Amino acid sequence: MGLAPGAKILPVGVGAGDDTHGNGDLASNVAEGIRYAVDHGAQVINLSLGAYDRDPGEEQAVAYAEQHNVVVVGAAGNENTSNPSYPGSFPGVIKVSAVDQNDNFWPKSDTSGITVAAAGVGIVLDGNGSDTQMVQGDGTSYATAYVSAIAALFRAAYPNLTAGQIVNRIIKTAILPAGRTAPDLDYGYGVASPDFTTNVPAGPAAGPLPQASGAPSDSSSSSSAAPVTTGTNASSGSSGSGMAIGLGAVGGVVLLVVIGVIVARTRRRGGNGGGGGEPAYPTAPHYPNAPQQPYQPPTGQYGGQSQQQPYQQMPNNLYQQQGQQPPRQQ
Repeated sequence: MGLAPGAKILPVGVGAGDDTHGNGDLASNVAEGIRYAVDHGAQVINLSLGAYDRDPGEEQAVAYAEQHNVVVVGAAGNENTSNPSYPGSFPGVIKVSAVDQNDNFWPKSDTSGITVAAAGVGIVLDGNGSDTQMVQGDGTSYATAYVSAIAALFRAAYPNLTAGQIVNRIIKTAILPAGRTAPDLDYGYGVASPDFTTNVPAGPAAGPLPQASGAPSDSSSSSSAAPVTTGTNASSGSSGSGMAIGLGAVGGVVLLVVIGVIVARTRRRGGNGGGGGEPAYPTAPHYPNAPQQPYQPPTGQYGGQSQQQPYQQMPNNLYQQQGQQPPRQQ
């Protein structure tokens, strides 16, 4: 809602569960969900989930999405390891780590093959205890959703760019902290930013990331290639062009309250899951005061590590880089 309020949401349920070491059936569900999203017009697919086992069917589904000009965004994971996790580590996927509100790297984020970072600490979201419950959590799942929202904005603003060229724009407009050299182990190419002012050449159609087998090559399409839109699309708030997006939720809990996009629910990594985001972004979403309802511990697998503290209200500037943390009852 805060970054891409006009994007259309396509929720795709794939099951829930703690899948730290991988699960063939669940991976099959994820693969089927990716293909379903592609076939129903998704232009961005968010995968706030992950496992350390590489599943061939899941990899083929990611390649299918890239072959159909879809931007795929995956979570790095929350285990503080350099081991590759999937689907985030598949070729062509934007892999996202997490930072806090001061752009400091979140120490529990995985660090293998990061593309960009985004906000993933102290994220306010809806809980699963009631229709009005609000909770706070950390994780790369949230950061992943922010990057998916940025991809949604770019796809709406630049409808003639290929998915690879959208990836290129996300990389070229990312902000790398001082003293770091890209690609950085923690930040990749920097903290993702919804930047519409920087002049970024479109570049090759395939984009800068390694390509999945069968994905478009530099000569197979050009910057004039239109995105595949086989489903019903809604226009993004940043332009009049239509688009649909795939967004991730984990363990049965929708992760995003700040962006509207397609949801692909999927497996979690040891209760943390692979996804998350908070913003060092220039735009601050406006939130009304949240109900004064005590926090209830989450049940099932959650999209992050929630903190058991109730909220009195949600400040309007929560997601500003210099914003204050929400007031808490003592």
